[in-house]
Amino acid sequence: FSRKTISDTSSSFLNQNLNSWRIERPTESSSLSFRLNEFLGEPALGEGKFIEIGNIRDEISSTYGLIISTDAEPQPNDWTEFTDVNWWVPKNGLLAVTECPNWILNSNEKSIIVKGEIPSLTKGRTLQLTSYMFNEIDSIRITEYEKGVSKARLDLYRSLWVNTPLIVGGSSPG
Repeated sequence: FSRKTISDTSSSFLNQNLNSWRIERPTESSSLSFRLNEFLGEPALGEGKFIEIGNIRDEISSTYGLIISTDAEPQPNDWTEFTDVNWWVPKNGLLAVTECPNWILNSNEKSIIVKGEIPSLTKGRTLQLTSYMFNEIDSIRITEYEKGVSKARLDLYRSLWVNTPLIVGGSSPG
């Protein structure tokens, strides 16, 4: 990745650089920057549904343009924004969306939990994540549920999914 730089200095009549500024941001990548990481569709009493994504880039990445669907063969109108706000997620960082953040235990300091709409996560659906900018889609078919048990990737870079009791911390983002 390379960085774009924007700079400006004060006008020459001030003859000073007091108003100088610099903004750097990562350039856009050529592929999807996020992967589905964990989801809970059948929460236990006192918990909430959530969908968590992970940034697989070595730089900060924006959620701008991320869209999600749970239709097996979604049409253009079947996709919705992952969040209403454009979030910047640090490298290897996690972002979870839930309808009520107070119902979610955050077990990882790299995980951010925000309020948002959760699509239907019922058995038989296919959870899919993509972006307006790419044709690449990350997806998982929802096959079974145990109440209070989420499905999580063992590793963000592989498609090996496990039930969270096998992971330290259980069913919580991170």
